[in-house]
Amino acid sequence: MQTSLTGKITIVAGGTGAVGVGVVRALLARGATVIVPARSLHELTWLKDDVADISTGKLITLLSDMPDYDKAVDIIEGILEEFGRIDLVVSAFECRWSGPSLIDVGICDWQKVIDQYVTAYFVAGRVVLHKMRERNHGTFISIADSESIQVKAYSSLAGIATGMQVELSRLFAENIKESNVGFHHLFINNVVTRDKSPALVGKRGWITPEMVGNYIIRLYSGDVEQPKELFQHFPGKPMTGYPAS
Repeated sequence: MQTSLTGKITIVAGGTGAVGVGVVRALLARGATVIVPARSLHELTWLKDDVADISTGKLITLLSDMPDYDKAVDIIEGILEEFGRIDLVVSAFECRWSGPSLIDVGICDWQKVIDQYVTAYFVAGRVVLHKMRERNHGTFISIADSESIQVKAYSSLAGIATGMQVELSRLFAENIKESNVGFHHLFINNVVTRDKSPALVGKRGWITPEMVGNYIIRLYSGDVEQPKELFQHFPGKPMTGYPAS
C-alpha cells in the first residue's frame, strides 16, 4: 500500500530542476501540498504545465531567490503562519556544472556555482532546520548527484560544491540530533533526466526522477533498510569514496 501524504506540507527547493520536478510529481501523486520557490516565472510556468496531468495534491509556486537569506526567512515564516507547520523539505540543489579544470575556471563561474549550490543550500538548511528544531517537528532531505563527488577534471566545481554540501549536511545533522527532526543526505546515480535517452528507463540500475521522489517518500516514512543513517544511496550500494554516516 502506498503511503498517503494527504494533508502534509512539503517544500521542494530546486523543484524546477531535472530531478526536482520528479520529486514534485511524486509528492503531488501522494496528495501532498507542495510548495516550490523558483527564481523565474518561466520556470514556475513550465513546472505547472509539467504536473498538469496530476489531479491529486496541491502545487503552490513562489518567486524567490533562495540564496537571499532575508527572502528565505520571509517565505518560511509565511508558510508557517499559513499552515502551522512544515512536514518535509527536499533540497534538490544537485550541481551538474561542467567546464574547464580548476586552475582554468573563471572567478565569475566560481562565484555562480558557490552561490547557486552552496550558499543556497546553506540558506535553505539554516532557515528551515532552525524553525523545525524550534517546533521539534519535520524532516529535511538533501539530494546530491553521486557522480559529482568523484574527482573529474571537467567537473571540478561540481565536485567542490557537492563536497561542501556533504560537510554542511554533517553539521546540520549534528545540530539537530537532540531533536525529533529528521535529516538525510541522499546520493542518487544513473538518473534518466530529460537530456538522456528514454530507452535507458527500465534497464538495470537506471532510475527516473519520479523514482527518486518515491524513494524520498519511503525515506520520510522510515520504509528503507537503514532509516536512521544520515547518508542514503539510491539505487544500490555506495561505491568507494562515498562519505560514511
